[in-house]
Amino acid sequence: MDKKVKTGIRFYRAGDRAILAVLGDEIREDINDRVGNLYQALRAERDPALVEAVPSYAAVLVHYRPEMRSYEAMCSYLTDLSGRVGGQRERAPCTVVIPVCYGLHFGPDLWEMEEKLAMSREEIIRLHTERDYRIYMMGFLPGFVYLGGLDERLFYPRLAKPRMRIEAGAVGIAGQQTGVYPFVSPGGWRIIGNTPLNMYDPDNPELAGLGPGDRIRFQPISVDEWYELKRKVARQRNASGERSHADVSSAADGAGSSQAKAFGLKVLQPGALTTVQDGGRCGGQAQGMTESGAMDRRSYARANRLLGNDPNAAVLELTLVGGSYEVLGDGWIALTGGDLQACLNDAPLPMDQAAPVKAGDRLRFGMARKGLRAYLALTGGIDVPEVAGSRATNLKVGIGGLAGRKLRTGDVLWAGETAGSRTALAEVASASTGATAALQDQEVPVLQELERRTDADGVTSIRFLYGPQDDRFPETLKERFTESVYTISEASDRMGYRLEGPTLLPEGGTDILSDGICFGSIQVPSDGKPIVLMADHQTTGGYAKIATVISPDLPLLAQLGPGAKIRFTPAGEGFPEEQAAPAGGVQEDEA
Repeated sequence: MDKKVKTGIRFYRAGDRAILAVLGDEIREDINDRVGNLYQALRAERDPALVEAVPSYAAVLVHYRPEMRSYEAMCSYLTDLSGRVGGQRERAPCTVVIPVCYGLHFGPDLWEMEEKLAMSREEIIRLHTERDYRIYMMGFLPGFVYLGGLDERLFYPRLAKPRMRIEAGAVGIAGQQTGVYPFVSPGGWRIIGNTPLNMYDPDNPELAGLGPGDRIRFQPISVDEWYELKRKVARQRNASGERSHADVSSAADGAGSSQAKAFGLKVLQPGALTTVQDGGRCGGQAQGMTESGAMDRRSYARANRLLGNDPNAAVLELTLVGGSYEVLGDGWIALTGGDLQACLNDAPLPMDQAAPVKAGDRLRFGMARKGLRAYLALTGGIDVPEVAGSRATNLKVGIGGLAGRKLRTGDVLWAGETAGSRTALAEVASASTGATAALQDQEVPVLQELERRTDADGVTSIRFLYGPQDDRFPETLKERFTESVYTISEASDRMGYRLEGPTLLPEGGTDILSDGICFGSIQVPSDGKPIVLMADHQTTGGYAKIATVISPDLPLLAQLGPGAKIRFTPAGEGFPEEQAAPAGGVQEDEA
């Protein structure tokens, strides 16, 4: 039965399309229960203004449609909802034992912790394994469990600068938290051991069913036991087909709809990084499944509109160097986004308009001349299997697109059902001609906008809204943030853009209780160097986020690569007023 509760809820802006609802500031079971209740209530609402919610230790990040409900209206709506919810957990909590080999090459930070904590390795291991840990949230990546209940004698800060690579199965500590990395990834936690288990395994009901409220117990094992279990897990994964990789690998052979193999492309040279992408994977962030999808959503959408495709049809995203392709069958294509010097049969291929192609034609792309990413759409969209509701490639997890990877020489991609008969092609031709004219009248291509927003010194203005943790940064650092020029570093990818420039180091540090992250969040690790989280961003993180790039400017940022210079500009005149409410926390009265 629903009951009234005191909300004590605070709201913080997280860009122009998300809001962070904070219910507490501690790792506590009662607070986390309220978080879970609010999250379940949001799922049950099925409100068209709501897109997705991401629960964490003490907050819920809510993605919403500002064209349907303003920021202030969302604050009121969530306050009312949080005051009405309550309930019981759907099932009794379970406890899962995770074997861990501590130290040696598995725990590179254990030695430092011994010295700093004035504690032996054996004592650290004993303290870490003698209790059960509650799962407070799922996030970062699929299968990543955030655990509370760590002995306070083991509290230890994150790394000042996150590592570029942490091995799958790594067991770490960050402040009051402990957890396990399910995939190879960047990360800032202190690593003390490793488990041979595959923490993201949809075929393992014990691990796949884990959620907030369940318990984890770590069990120490020897090196020999670790390797023995690792071999056993590998055999089981091979026998089951390892859904996250092998079950989608049939797509690499050109598998798709058996009805629609009349038009497609064969990869002759794949380019630097070419993947299948769509509008993104929605609904899985609460379990750590990031949205992925096209980095430049404006150009992606434009390519599909030019061909009259479904708005979420899959396309090719070509990065830096586009490669070359043979056309299979007759159809239409559209190329948008960055200028990768595209040619069709050695003649320049016009951008931002539909173009007919026929069997045997050759498409060739060179090095990016302007921008960084181009989008190649085919009539009917690229027909690869959906995984978790999307065809988008997630390189980190290895799902979607063609076996979760970038394209390789010899890959074949078939288009969907639209491309086939002469009647269908004629209809596409008619629709494409109208779409091209309409788009030329209504929408500026991203490269034109990029040129307009880049000054004579080559610095591009990127607009943002402060929040959700801008209150951690004094005015002096905010001034530094907006007055400085930052350079996108070489250590940047679809997951995030690391920036070189003046550091932003508040006196109290930047470690926070982990909470939700958006496409465009600007987080500041302990080294003070900002990172802009991009399409393959982790779903949650534990560094303060000073601001969030507004959604209209994300396509511009996606077209900038390493070496590009940017300046952050507060969103102001010309940005919708209802999406630019004051940043910082909004305290609602208790219900």
